[in-house]
Amino acid sequence: MLSEAWQQDRIFTTPVGTLTASFLLHPNTMFHQDGEWSVRMILSQDRAHQLRQIITPAYEDIIRRGRERHAALPFEQQIARPFRENPYWQAVQTESGLETDDLYFTFRAPAIEQPADGAETLHVHVPLLSAEGRQIKLLHEPDGHEGVISFSIQQFWLRSFGAGVNLRLRSVEILGPRQRIAEDIMHDVQLVPAIGT
Repeated sequence: MLSEAWQQDRIFTTPVGTLTASFLLHPNTMFHQDGEWSVRMILSQDRAHQLRQIITPAYEDIIRRGRERHAALPFEQQIARPFRENPYWQAVQTESGLETDDLYFTFRAPAIEQPADGAETLHVHVPLLSAEGRQIKLLHEPDGHEGVISFSIQQFWLRSFGAGVNLRLRSVEILGPRQRIAEDIMHDVQLVPAIGT
C-alpha cells in the first residue's frame, strides 16, 4: 500500500461550482464508523477543465508509479488483480440516467484522524467560510449553493484497488444566500485552516 500527500500537502482551490450531496454540518457515519466530512462539487466543462489541470499531474504521477509497482508483483497476482485506474471525477447524470456535460468531483476528510506516529487522536474540523473569509455556521447543508473548496491531494496505490487520488477537503467558502447563515463568527479566518482541533 502507498499513500502520500502530493507536493507536501499543498493547498489548492477550486473554481466556483455548485455544492451537492454535502455532509458539512454533521459527518457521514454510514460507511465510516468515526464519520467522514464530504461534499461534491458540480462544474461546467470549462471550469472542470481548470480543476483537472490542477489535479492531473498528481493523478498521472501515481498512475505511472502504480503501474510500476503492479508490474513488480508476481505474475499470478498481476493476473488475479489487474491494475485499475480510479478516476477522480464523474459525469453528472439526469434522473433518467443520461449523462450531462457537467462533471462532479468529491472532496472528503475524516472526522477523526489517528496520526501515524501514535500521537493523540485529532478531531478534524472543516471550516465553512463566507465570501468575506469569515467563519460561519449554517442552518442547513448548502446543497444547491455556489461555493469554492480548498483541498489537498492524497495519492494512493493499493494492490487490490489500483491507483488514484483522493481530494482532501480543507475548507468550503459558501457563496449562497445570507438567510441560510445562522451566525457569523466575529473574526477573520484564513482560507487554509488548521485541520486538527
